[in-house]
Amino acid sequence: MKKYEIGFIIKPTLDEVKTKELIAKLKDIYVVAGSNIIDEFDMGKRELAYEIEKNKTGYYYFHVVETEADSNKEFERICRISEDVLRFMVINVSHVEGSTLDMLRK
Repeated sequence: MKKYEIGFIIKPTLDEVKTKELIAKLKDIYVVAGSNIIDEFDMGKRELAYEIEKNKTGYYYFHVVETEADSNKEFERICRISEDVLRFMVINVSHVEGSTLDMLRK
């Protein structure tokens, strides 16, 4: 298994309950696949660098996971289908020591 950093931005128009449900749904993709979630970071609502689909803010969430590539494909498929996910990224960080989210926490 390789280590990946996964980040996504959710539409700010969702209420808090729906946002938490979507985060849980996306996280469950990896849990069901038997992946190991190493680290999580909830940045909350932040201003975007540029407008995406007429949204000026978004809800940022990141996690680091040890998983197989198949789980990432399913995650990407669900994110593309969901209208509530503005952007997402999956980065292979197997070569990086420790958690890459520590930089965001500062």
